[in-house]
Amino acid sequence: MNIKRFYNTLSIKKKLISILLVFVISVSTISFSAIQVVYHIYDKQLLNNTSKMLNVYTTALENELRKVEKHTFSFLMEGSTQDNLQQMNTDSSSYERYVATNEMRSKLLSLSQAEPYISSVSYLNTKGVEYTVGNSVTVFKGNYLEMVMNKLDNTQGEISWFKPMEGDSSFLVARKLRSVEQLKPIGYILIRIDPERLVRWVSSTWPDARGELLIFNENNQKIYKDPLLPEQQFSPDDLVGSYDIRNIEGNKYLITKGYSGYTSWSYYTVVPYESIFNSISITRLILLLTFIVLMFILCVVGMKLSNHITAPIIKLSNRMKKIDKKEFEITEFPLEKQPDGDEVAKLNNDFVFMVNKIRTLIKENYIKQLLIKEAELKALQAQINPHFLYNTLNFINWEAKLSKQHKIATMVKALGAMLRSATKNSNHVTTIGEELKLVDAYITILKYRYEGRLEFDCECPEHLKDKYIIKMCLQPIVENSIKYGLEQKAGTCRINIKIESKEDFIEIIISDNGPGLSKSELEKVQTDGQSSSSTGIGLKNIDKRMKLSFGNQYGLTVHSKEPIGTSVALKIPLKEVSDNHEV
Repeated sequence: MNIKRFYNTLSIKKKLISILLVFVISVSTISFSAIQVVYHIYDKQLLNNTSKMLNVYTTALENELRKVEKHTFSFLMEGSTQDNLQQMNTDSSSYERYVATNEMRSKLLSLSQAEPYISSVSYLNTKGVEYTVGNSVTVFKGNYLEMVMNKLDNTQGEISWFKPMEGDSSFLVARKLRSVEQLKPIGYILIRIDPERLVRWVSSTWPDARGELLIFNENNQKIYKDPLLPEQQFSPDDLVGSYDIRNIEGNKYLITKGYSGYTSWSYYTVVPYESIFNSISITRLILLLTFIVLMFILCVVGMKLSNHITAPIIKLSNRMKKIDKKEFEITEFPLEKQPDGDEVAKLNNDFVFMVNKIRTLIKENYIKQLLIKEAELKALQAQINPHFLYNTLNFINWEAKLSKQHKIATMVKALGAMLRSATKNSNHVTTIGEELKLVDAYITILKYRYEGRLEFDCECPEHLKDKYIIKMCLQPIVENSIKYGLEQKAGTCRINIKIESKEDFIEIIISDNGPGLSKSELEKVQTDGQSSSSTGIGLKNIDKRMKLSFGNQYGLTVHSKEPIGTSVALKIPLKEVSDNHEV
């Protein structure tokens, strides 16, 4: 309501600018929100695609590890490998064992060069003798080697994966070797894989892969960390779902997760957030700046357009202000009609017609005022004594009774009662009983007028009829009920007056079954005391008189609801009020 009232007080120019701004802001907000939703969906798809890309990337890594497994199987099943391995496990120092050892060294060397990411290949016979070849040979520590062999002894010859040894970056691929015929252990083969070379090898064949890689085994032990990653504590348990966005050392990263059922390893790619969403952020900024520029352009165009529309109206308004100051001799423009054009031109023509009409009326009004003064003087001289009117009505009543015109007699008697009540005394207060007699006389006349369409009922305890109430307060309210309840409704109008005492006050409710008041009409009645079409004494006048007589805690309230009807509640004091109160 306050916004509407504020809007109504604005000039046309400001209203046009306000409407334009609201339109531009609404369209921009809706458009920008729609773009935000699209980008949000796109971000989700991008994150999902990044997660899927990791799965493909890890699949490529697994394929390379499966190749290593196949190499170990081919090594075991190749030619005389079984015989050579069994010969190397004997205690003799024969020539055959020497030849078998040299041949196995050659095969191990060939296996170490099968893939570029294989650092070294080691063979341990059943007596713990180690044979190692490769590009980057290292000596296995005793506790690490013991851990590897204990785990391999609990397998049936399948491949096993081990985290890098302390001080070494290469993880270990190992399996227990058994003879084909008797399935007896004939040693262990240990292959060290350089993860850095493995990642570079896969990345060279998979150019779409992005981000730095982290690999953890099933025990959350780190297998590999990309050297480009900042040193930080990252726990795999912290990541819930297939991807997440984390702050690492003040920078935002996208972390995606993949799992390998083959190795039971977890793969994590860590991608700088800006590298993925930088272009999107730039696009969003460009769109925002575009919206701002468009809004500015539209505002400038709108202000010029509003000036073009309102300039003639402002000029006309200034001329009207001069008329308001009774400056009817306007020399700034000729008082003649202009050719028909837009609404402003028509308004100017109407204004010209109004000014000319006012000039004519001023001349006529001077003559009329002289006549009115003369008529008022005659009216004062011809005033009739109210007592004479009452006696005349009483005479008409008896004449009607003698002529057996009972209907006329009743109406004249009621009219006389109303006249007597209105002129009885000058006091502003009366009793509830006297006020109800006035209402009853008024209803008596109207019942003849509306012939059965009016029903009236009054409920008032006898002990309350001697209580005081302000004069002429019930009849105007009943008159309003008839006007808005009976005249605007087909059928019978029922008016009820209910008077009852409360703890320390008397409540009088006057209700009708009329069509009720609309919300706007009710608001006007509550503020002005009468509707837009009312002509009598307003309800607000009655309310003001009651407050002045009895205090601010008393007064009048109106309730109405379409199409149920209207009720007016009066609150007056229960104690008797002296007659010397002034309204």
